[in-house]
Amino acid sequence: MENSTTAAYPTSGIPLLMGTSNPTDYYYYDISDEEHAISSINYLVLVMYSLTLLLGTLGNGLVIWIAIFRMKKTVNVIWFLNLSIVDLFFVLFLPLRIIYMANGFNWLFGNFMCKFSSMVAFINLYIPSSKMIISFVINNFELDESSEDGIYRQKMTVMIRLIVGFCIPFTIIVT
Repeated sequence: MENSTTAAYPTSGIPLLMGTSNPTDYYYYDISDEEHAISSINYLVLVMYSLTLLLGTLGNGLVIWIAIFRMKKTVNVIWFLNLSIVDLFFVLFLPLRIIYMANGFNWLFGNFMCKFSSMVAFINLYIPSSKMIISFVINNFELDESSEDGIYRQKMTVMIRLIVGFCIPFTIIVT
């Protein structure tokens, strides 16, 4: 007599073990609907990456052009210019990620470009926040050269800039 429980299970999909290695104890999970949903999400991400590439290139290019040719060189303009350059550099690496996703998550550009592209993404995550922290520290610990402790404050400011601007982001990136 045939085991009636095996006839109820589909024969395609992913086998999920339910306790033993007996073939009748496998339950086949049909993933065809999930594969379709995942591919739909991938298409949505590809569209979002493409829009980000288009708008990011135009927007950051416009900010860079205005900051260089149309505005006085103040500290705030230089900060915005630096942030726009970092963001533009990140956006220019988006075509690599678009091609990667469009090829079914197969990287075509070699091991170096894979690591370099990931490094650019991580640097783009940490540079804006590092710049905000550094500007906060600079504004709160401004150098006062005329006072007796001006040299001490200058050394402390350099040390704080090193710790906040380099050591903390480097530690985060490495870990």
